[in-house]
Amino acid sequence: ERLRAIWNKYYSESHGIVFVVDSANEQRFGEAKDTLRTRQSMRLNAMLANTELSGVPLVVLANKMDLDDAKPVGYISGLLDLDGHHGAVESFPICALTREGIEGAMNWLVDAVKASDRYYEKSAAGGT
Repeated sequence: ERLRAIWNKYYSESHGIVFVVDSANEQRFGEAKDTLRTRQSMRLNAMLANTELSGVPLVVLANKMDLDDAKPVGYISGLLDLDGHHGAVESFPICALTREGIEGAMNWLVDAVKASDRYYEKSAAGGT
């Protein structure tokens, strides 16, 4: 929670968002949605409601897909209500332990960042 409180300090320089969800812990899906969407006392705005992240590509990594109780990535994406994000959005099933799915997810994010208007605006302004 302490680290989440400072995330907004980095929004203006962000080119992409990597959001990791434990796909085997359904009890924490609500917390994940709140982090993306809901106003809370520790954060001025939910991450995706912040205008500084408008147009920034978002990749959701549904981790621990190797476990029997892992929920499908489509189910998790639906619960997170990602449709309202003003930028490219994609969700991937991954297993950090075996690294399965991570390369494909990162390749998508790199391509989405390069395709975003925000990337070129930052580059033209001297940002990285």
